[in-house]
Formats: sequence, C-alpha cells, structure tokens
Amino acid sequence: MKIFIPDDVKIIMDILSKNGFKSYIVGGSVRDSLVGKSPKDYDICTSATPEEMMAVFRDFHIIPTGIKHGTITVMLNDIGYEITTFRIDGNYSDSRRPDNVKFVDNIVDDLGRRDFTINAMAYNEKEGLIDPYGGYPDLIINHTISCVGNADTRFSEDPLRMLRAIRFSAQLGFDVDQRTRWAIVANANKIEKISKERIRDEICKILMSDNPQNIEKLQSMGLMKYVIPKLELCFGVKQDNDYHNLNIGEHIIKSLIDSPKDLNIRLALLLHDIGKPKCKTIGQDVQGHFYNHEKVSMQMAKVWLKKYRFDNDTIGEVCTLILYHDYFTSYSKHSIKKLLNIAGVNIALKLVEIRNQDIKAQSEKYFYRLEESEKIKDIINDIILVNEVFSIKNLAINGDDLIIMGFEEGEKIGKILNYLLNLVLEFPEYNTRNKLIEMVKDNFK
Repeated sequence: MKIFIPDDVKIIMDILSKNGFKSYIVGGSVRDSLVGKSPKDYDICTSATPEEMMAVFRDFHIIPTGIKHGTITVMLNDIGYEITTFRIDGNYSDSRRPDNVKFVDNIVDDLGRRDFTINAMAYNEKEGLIDPYGGYPDLIINHTISCVGNADTRFSEDPLRMLRAIRFSAQLGFDVDQRTRWAIVANANKIEKISKERIRDEICKILMSDNPQNIEKLQSMGLMKYVIPKLELCFGVKQDNDYHNLNIGEHIIKSLIDSPKDLNIRLALLLHDIGKPKCKTIGQDVQGHFYNHEKVSMQMAKVWLKKYRFDNDTIGEVCTLILYHDYFTSYSKHSIKKLLNIAGVNIALKLVEIRNQDIKAQSEKYFYRLEESEKIKDIINDIILVNEVFSIKNLAINGDDLIIMGFEEGEKIGKILNYLLNLVLEFPEYNTRNKLIEMVKDNFK
C-alpha cells in the first residue's frame, strides 16, 4: 500500500532519517489519503525530542508551537509543518490539553493516545502503514467511528471528542460503533466543560457535511439537551396537524436532508421550529396550531446563536430567515415585493430554498407545493429582470426632492417615502417623477 507524500514533507522526513530518527505522517493526512481525499495538511511524528528537532532543523525557520508538549513547526516554502515527538499524555485537567506529556521511543504508544482508530494510523515509505488499533478496517470495511482503547477515558480527556465522533460520522457517512455510542451517552454531561466556541465549530462542521441530518445523533446520544436544549424539547412534541406526519424534532432533522450547502440556510433549518412546543394549541378543528411560532423560534435562536458566539452577520441573517420562513402564504407579486423590500433579494431566494426543505419534511400529499416555490422564484427573477421597484431607493423621487418641495427633514419625509413605496408596489406604473410629485401634493399638502 502506497500513500502519496508531498515533496516538502519528504524533505523533512528525509532530514530526520539521515540524522538517525524515525518519522511518519499521522492522523488526518493518512485517513484522508486512504479514502481518496486530498489532505488539508500533513502532521509528522518523530522519535526525535524537541531539542533534537531544534538542532536538526537549525537552518530552517522554526516556530516552537508547543515545545512543552513536543511540537515544533518547521517552515518550508511558506508552509508550516508541525512535527511532534512520540509521546503519551498525562491528565487533561482543562478537558482539552494534557497537563504534561512523556516522550516515548515508539509510534505504537503514541498512536494509542489518539481519539479514534481512523485517526490512529501512521505511514512512511519504508515501513508502510502502521495500524495497531484497527483504523484501516474501520475506515475501509466497517465504516465505523470507534475510539482507541477505553472510550470513557478518551471522552474524559477531552469531552469535545463526543461531538467529533458525530462530526466524523457526518463527514464520512459512517456509523458510530456501539461501544463508542454507549460511552457518549454515559459521558454526555461532560460536554458542559467545553467552551461554546469549540462546540459551535463542531456543530458547523456537522451541518456543512454531506450528512447534516447526523446532527440528530446529538439527541439519540444524550448530547442535545446540553448543547441545544430547545431543540431537544421538540422531539417529544407531536404536531397533530394534517400537514405533518413527524414530531417537531423529526421534522426539523428531515428538513436538513439534501439542503443547500449554505451554513446560514442550514442553521435556520436547524432552529426554524424550536419555538413550536411553546406555541402549540389544539383548535376547534382538532388540529395542532402554532401561531407566532416563527417569532418565538427567532427569539430563541437569537439567544442560542449569541450564547455560542456566532458573529453578528450570521445571527442577523439566520434570525431573518427564521422570522420569514413561513412568509410565502401569498404568491402575489405585491407581497413578494414587500419581502424584497424588507429582506433583499439574497434572503428572499434563500427563503424559497428553506420553504422547499420545509415542504419536503412534511406529509407527501402536500409536495405539490414545491411547484408553487418555482413560481415564487420565477416572480422574484422577473421583478429583478425588469428592474421593478421594491425599495425606497428605487423610487423616481427621493428625500431631496421632498425638501425642495418644502418638506422639512425628519420623520415626515420617511413617512411620505414609505407611502409612495407602498403605492408603487401595488401600481408599478405610478413610479414616474411627475406622478409621484402629484401624489405627494394631493395627499400631504
């Protein structure tokens, strides 16, 4: 079995070999190479101690990245390559990094400290694949995410590994093996030790994988109640509505399947109905109703997004998408123009995609509404194509014109412009300078 190693990495490994040290590429670069993906980076593991590495690469630009833990970065052709001494880890008191490490002289012990078998393989051209923990069969045959050694120990060292297990399952399309699954259930509460930023990054990676619906594994493995508690509640609430044959949580998960690979769309789908349990009522028609759930969901989503340190632009767009995700109950050009005025073209088109995913997660007899979505998209494109007015800035007159007409700057000008916009939305032909001036004189003088 041969794995491609880039020339710069070979240079580093050859230098180590010529100085009497063993070296291997390890972890993600080996895993990705074996499944035919191009590795994003190459980490190198060696028998050389940090001091020996510093001496060997003294003619290179060296960054002592984590020399306490045995890692240096060697710069070659403006790219940094991390090289780490074979080691075993001490206790993880901060649930992220070992308090101390012990350097060892063999690769097998080093691989034994890693999280999952598929990440615990090493390779060099002389010895081939080193796989003491069964990573190759898990990767190529079993299609399984499995911990190295004792799963409870691995998750106690760094509880984020529980989310990483789900992330790898989503990215690779693998199952999580039963032993690892049980350990996640048993250790789920430890995820509360992890920073919100680290959790956020893993959730985003799950959502941006080819299997975003694998976010459901947080619920089935006991993590959801600690990470997205409002979504956890959704799995226990039936919709009792003719449109829906799934409970709220199941509907949300199904809406993610084959969704556009846009993080804000997928975040909006993940959170679009989390307010439904709070809003549920049973009407005289014996149907479940969820009045104002889009507003409640938006408010809950905003709190969660802020808690997990999402940037303001992401929070703003996701909350807008949630607030208007049920907007398209009317397909008139007038109502669509109103949305374009409020949210803009980009958001409107994303809302059409969200509507489609929402429909596909409902009862099949309502799938005919997907055709309506195409009509909505056509109307939006027609409005853009012929440059129809949908915002104040496209009106044939502006605030300066109103000032010249004798109106004072301030609230009244805004009121007049909004009046004219609503008029033009209904009657596009009115958008001429003379007509709008005439309407102002007739209604505001």
